[in-house]
Amino acid sequence: ESEFMQSIEGNRGPQRAEKLVSHAWNSCFLDTVLNIILDASAWEAKDLTKFMTHEGGLNASALLKEIEEIEENVLKKTYWLCVFAVNEHLSICGTCWNCQPATPEELAADRCKCSDHC
Repeated sequence: ESEFMQSIEGNRGPQRAEKLVSHAWNSCFLDTVLNIILDASAWEAKDLTKFMTHEGGLNASALLKEIEEIEENVLKKTYWLCVFAVNEHLSICGTCWNCQPATPEELAADRCKCSDHC
């Protein structure tokens, strides 16, 4: 079980989302997560830099620890992320699940309507 799931165990149960978050296919999912954190907290973008890794990732454990220590209500805020609820790939491209690229050349190939973003 992840550290995040451990941090929310015993939570309040199912909750109605307070805000809808729409994730653009051509954006990095980490950017969506970071923007949710900024929205939920009183932080500014510069406050998140210390949690970024040299590889461009996020040190989620350190971030959660600091959020819990400083901003206790942040983890109680609820968001609906459409990316987890709607299969947009299917509605845009149909059933082209065999078009998953394995090489850079296959990734660049014109294989479905959303090939610029998959």
